[in-house]
Amino acid sequence: MRPGEPEKLGVSGGLGLISSRLTLEGPLPNKKGSWLLSGRRTYFDVFTRQINKLNEGQDDYNPIPDYYFYDLNAKVNYQLGAKDNLFITGYLGRDVFGFGSQNGFDFNFNWGNTVGSARWNHVFNRRLYVNTTAAITRYEYNISNALDQFSFNLASDIRDLSLRTDFDYALNDRHAVKFGATLTDHRFGTGRLRAGAEDGSLNLGSNINYRGQEAGLYASDNFRASDKLQLDYGVRLSGFQSGSDRYVGVEPRASGRYSLTSRTSLKASYALMYQYVHLVSNSGASLPTDIWYPSRGSVKPQRSQQVATGVSFLLGNGRYLLTNEVYYKWAQRQIDFKDGAQLFVNPDLDSEFLFGRGWAYGNEIYVEKKTGRTTGWIGYTLSWTKRQFPAQRGTAGINNGNPFYPNYDRRHNLTVVGLHRLNHRIQLTGSLVYTSGQATTLPLGRFVLQDVYGSDASAVPIYPQRNTYRLAPYHRLDLGLVYKVKPLREGGESDFTFSVYNAYNRRNPYFVYFDQVKDKSTNTVTSYRARQVSLFPVIPSVTYNFKF
Repeated sequence: MRPGEPEKLGVSGGLGLISSRLTLEGPLPNKKGSWLLSGRRTYFDVFTRQINKLNEGQDDYNPIPDYYFYDLNAKVNYQLGAKDNLFITGYLGRDVFGFGSQNGFDFNFNWGNTVGSARWNHVFNRRLYVNTTAAITRYEYNISNALDQFSFNLASDIRDLSLRTDFDYALNDRHAVKFGATLTDHRFGTGRLRAGAEDGSLNLGSNINYRGQEAGLYASDNFRASDKLQLDYGVRLSGFQSGSDRYVGVEPRASGRYSLTSRTSLKASYALMYQYVHLVSNSGASLPTDIWYPSRGSVKPQRSQQVATGVSFLLGNGRYLLTNEVYYKWAQRQIDFKDGAQLFVNPDLDSEFLFGRGWAYGNEIYVEKKTGRTTGWIGYTLSWTKRQFPAQRGTAGINNGNPFYPNYDRRHNLTVVGLHRLNHRIQLTGSLVYTSGQATTLPLGRFVLQDVYGSDASAVPIYPQRNTYRLAPYHRLDLGLVYKVKPLREGGESDFTFSVYNAYNRRNPYFVYFDQVKDKSTNTVTSYRARQVSLFPVIPSVTYNFKF
């Protein structure tokens, strides 16, 4: 969200086969400020639909889902006076996902953010200034399913209205002080349900909402103790209220950096944090069923502490940067759903929760080549994340109280990026990513249940303990070539970017579902087959980028 062009009208963007974008910017009347408007849209779905049509009717073919996203950004900077400026920003973004199998199962999922804010900047003097911001935000998602004649829609959202003020005070050459306050009103839509049948035999709906208010006061100091030692420390007093429930927390934090030599430095940090708004994720689900929920009733604020330490080296006369960092984080009052929990349309949702502890630790290493015709970096993280929920509320806990890996645990995470400049016109790019597969829960088998004599029998899945299975690892190679051409106008820029997304056509898993296998002669279900849903195959593209 950079400021718009203050002197003249500017246009930039890109026209491509799979996405396009456009940015307009310019000065306000009387040069009192500037404005900027930007938007983009992808159209992967146009190509994936054609690929699905070419493979239609093949029994062993897994259809590619429809997916695209779009977003809009707007910003206005207005100079109120010599010491006052007003900044107004807006953002709208949506992701749209759709999937339909050959057996009548349709799954659609869309999510997005809407943000609006106004910030007033006032300069008291050369040492002190303040930013005061009012903002409204909303995140929401909707899941709609259809199976044969029955359909339903599930949704959840969180809306925030906030006001905050932040002071920056340069006390002297060695101390830079920050302090301020914030107040936020949260509104939670934890479950909206609409369900019905095409013949009108069933039609129901419900909506569950909560509210909460969060406040905070903070102060910090960036202290240059010496030429070798720099410290950053502070404390935050936080509070939260939902109905008659109130909570208060004190959150200290500190970090330091010490330069052993001009090319070697050590760093360390500690932080204690409270979390009053919970993103409750079903640790065994591979589909999006997350819910935002306030601290209230039996749901206490989560609390975590984290320590980290690392070392940085500049090598080869400053051409290379090498950093290595280790961390350990432990958390209390972690939240998860109990087995068989009713996630949506439940006015007593906190009775569906279990509470436990979690911890995470790992090592992050990063190497970057900063100069020369060939530049790039390699980042690798080896990490573990675990959670544990003992017996409680008449249950045996999760996995009989034993530690387990949640679905966001990733053992290995590797990123390799390279850029090579052939000449002043041509640049080659490449990136490789690899992450361990997501932990998930899949049924071991099914048993037949007929609860009413004469009715159709149901095949009920049998589940093992949570997250005993991992999806296949995610890895992908992207390649590109940037060719600079003569700009449309003097002083502008333009180029053609040729790229290949997912160059070796890796079908990475997005989620797994089970499809019925039927006897063609009797049309009866004989078994179930696991099917993997993947988003994108290999996608070549060319984009024309311009700026004038």
